Amino acid sequence: MGGTLSLFILNRPSALLLSIPFFLMFPIMLNKRFYRNTMAYLLGFLFLGMPFFLYNQYFLGNYLLGSYALITDAFHLPKLTSLAGLLISPSRGLFIYSPVFLFSFFGAFLLVKSSFSRRTYFLKLLGLVGVLYLLFLSGFASWTGSWSYGPRYLTDLLPILAIYLSYFINHLLRRNFRYKQFYFSVFFIAAIFSFFVQYIGAFYFTYQWDARVEKSGVSFEEAAWDWKSPQILSIFSE
Repeated sequence: MGGTLSLFILNRPSALLLSIPFFLMFPIMLNKRFYRNTMAYLLGFLFLGMPFFLYNQYFLGNYLLGSYALITDAFHLPKLTSLAGLLISPSRGLFIYSPVFLFSFFGAFLLVKSSFSRRTYFLKLLGLVGVLYLLFLSGFASWTGSWSYGPRYLTDLLPILAIYLSYFINHLLRRNFRYKQFYFSVFFIAAIFSFFVQYIGAFYFTYQWDARVEKSGVSFEEAAWDWKSPQILSIFSE
């Protein structure tokens, strides 16, 4: 677990924020052999991570940030327009490319209402850090991620959203409540649409939309809000 966490941080240093719940909760969630398991956790973190930390320091002059440290104007205070762009812009919005994750909010609500346990406390803390991480990303000057299909910076949040989504699915399948059939129908349509959008991105996306944006001289941040030429539909005209 410790080794996996070190690679997670090295892959994208900004994900250090998302790792905080794991560092805070791991000692609490260990019931037996606390010191032994904690040492194994830390040693795994150092064993897998140290070669990459040393590489960063030797070639790039820092242990953690890597090449990201070379970008001096990448971050500013979070902006509402950037936050909205990450969530609902036609060419970068999470809920445009994966509307099924809208139901993760229902799952988060169910989780908050659930009885206290170490697991639920950890998941609540993970969700809180996820919100802070989203605000952090909205402070990026290039919040679109430049050349990419959809909101690539938000991929780190997908496991959290998937966990919350599982709470909604469990509630949908096991409980009877008002308008259940309606919720099921909307969820099914959103899930199929999300799968279709990711399918065409995985097998048919060729960066032609991104190339046109860069050639036109329009910024990716501006192009992401162009409802007349969304990235998803542009695939069918390539």
